[in-house]
Amino acid sequence: MDSFLEDRLTNSKIYALSSEDQLIGYAGVYEGVLYFFHILLAHFSLAPEILEKFILENVIDRVYVTTQDPLFAALIAEWDYEKQKDACWFIDGNRSMRPTAITNAMVFRLAQAEDLQTIAAATDPFFDSLGQRIQEQSIQPFVQCADANAVFFTPCFY
Repeated sequence: MDSFLEDRLTNSKIYALSSEDQLIGYAGVYEGVLYFFHILLAHFSLAPEILEKFILENVIDRVYVTTQDPLFAALIAEWDYEKQKDACWFIDGNRSMRPTAITNAMVFRLAQAEDLQTIAAATDPFFDSLGQRIQEQSIQPFVQCADANAVFFTPCFY
């Protein structure tokens, strides 16, 4: 199991966020990056102001937003910033197309030019400049050889 977010939470400095002496949320910062920011829904109208104040007061260099946190993503979406895509985090939707187990029949390889249409159909519009990223060898499809339709993609960063 990937523990990236759990490790960040465990190692983050956690801040209590309050308004008028009432606890309304929390923030988690690890190595200058804001990984966690949560405001109770009853106080969410204050979230943009609190987020901006928190970032300025705590000298935050970057904000890490997962796709599974739509309220945090919505807060950040209106800011003018340089966006850097990373992995895409999904909440399990009980999709039947994912493999049940990794077997010897599966191959992990770099995407090739002939994979472009298949990748675009499965992931559009997640990848920016898909053709260029394939050419730069930064997309790795995970392919189940027994079923050519079962193709899974992960961005590769190195």
